[in-house]
Amino acid sequence: MTQSRELLIERKALESDLSLLLLKFFKKQKGYPFNLTKFHKDLVSAYQSVLDGEVSNLLIHVPPRLGKTEIATYFCAAGFARNAASEFIYSCSDNQLALDCSSKVRSIVRSPEFRKYWNIGISSDTDAKGLWRTNQGGSFWAGGSGAGIVGYGAGKHPAAMKDSQYKFAGCIICDDILKEQDRFRTIAREEAITYITDTLPARRNNGSKTPMVIFMQPLHKDDPGQWIKQNRPDFKVVEFPIMTDNVPLVPEIHTLEDLLELKATTSNEIWQAKYMLSPIKLGGNLLKTKFLKYYDELPLLKHRWLEVDTAQKTEERHDYTVFQCWGKGHDGGIFLIDQFRKKVEYSDLKQSFKDFWNKHNSHKNYNVQRFGYLTRAFVEDKSSGTQIIQEARREGEIPVEAVQRSKSKYERAVTAAVPKLEAGFINIPAKSDFNSDLKEELESFTGQSDSKQAILKIEKKKTWDDQVDCLISACEHGFTDFVQSSKIMSKFMNNKLRKKR
Repeated sequence: MTQSRELLIERKALESDLSLLLLKFFKKQKGYPFNLTKFHKDLVSAYQSVLDGEVSNLLIHVPPRLGKTEIATYFCAAGFARNAASEFIYSCSDNQLALDCSSKVRSIVRSPEFRKYWNIGISSDTDAKGLWRTNQGGSFWAGGSGAGIVGYGAGKHPAAMKDSQYKFAGCIICDDILKEQDRFRTIAREEAITYITDTLPARRNNGSKTPMVIFMQPLHKDDPGQWIKQNRPDFKVVEFPIMTDNVPLVPEIHTLEDLLELKATTSNEIWQAKYMLSPIKLGGNLLKTKFLKYYDELPLLKHRWLEVDTAQKTEERHDYTVFQCWGKGHDGGIFLIDQFRKKVEYSDLKQSFKDFWNKHNSHKNYNVQRFGYLTRAFVEDKSSGTQIIQEARREGEIPVEAVQRSKSKYERAVTAAVPKLEAGFINIPAKSDFNSDLKEELESFTGQSDSKQAILKIEKKKTWDDQVDCLISACEHGFTDFVQSSKIMSKFMNNKLRKKR
């Protein structure tokens, strides 16, 4: 077929630029134009880096329903445009989705509009969704992650590439390799990881030079994508959280109001994983964050107090020190006002505690007519907390109340925190630096402490519960009578005046 000079120039431009090919053939296929937003340009750019031979291993994390699979089909078509002998393996957790994608790629390649530029024939011998070949020696295999792919490969042997003007000759593609319903199944996650680390790489015809593209929604803290991020520095990782600093990723599709509504109606586990691309580790589903209440402006309060959970050692595997300031509302609920969380040595711990108390005891910062007095600090009487209690009592500047623990964290959570949480009495600020970490701890909480041996065994991957411990303590102390709190504060002030005399 003889092509005009203009057609050859246009063909070269389409081969060189995936975004041009996408815009042109999407409209031909669908009948309406593709809305190429900034996000889609960035996503296309990631695929383009594979076509151009700049990236061999690519991991793309992207929220659902934003066109990642749609663009992948045009990426495959662009591969055939560059090299009709390209060989693809397209694998997905859902076999039907893989076959549908294969059918779409084949439909593009065999369309009259596409053949106008590239006269690629589809072999009638293997013209099925699961496997089809081009007359030029290319192939497209598609199937579920459990399907056998013995006898099929991706990419080309070096000898078959010597006459090609492009470096690209096909690749391995993994589309959402883990099913959402399998995200809590350890065996399923491990099988998916083995599939992309052992099974699929063995299908490369040109070794590490055959690209592998994995795109997926994160589903679990130990899913294949998270494993790649931790163990495979040879992968380029591209991530697109649904919003950043309250700015939507694709405002043309989701407004901020849409996303905030979605967040409010979606479990925090799903929101953090699929939409924010940061899976959290779940625990026993004991302290459910869906019951938390949020406030934009602190209401009138009866009184305020501190919850203190201290830690003396600052090595990575040891706990954080946490100070939380809480307030008792006139509606019966308790309100988390502020939090300090840091690993500090005792030499800094004492001053940090004083600074946090003084910050919230300042009438300049908190009008006592509106927010009540800061009445006391509850400090667990163990380790460095015991020293804090002793020194505070000796100096007489901060009313501390020593807390003795006789029940396990699990028992305390069940008896004190769960009923108050599910009754809607726990309020946290709608916007704060600590919300995300606090909610992750709540959903990870099991009530079981990691032993020293267990901590060493899992190589410092300890699940923290210091913030949750303070929240449980707040539920234990935050529902006492206001008069009692006033009496405690009055007693402390009388003792303080007596010392000054």
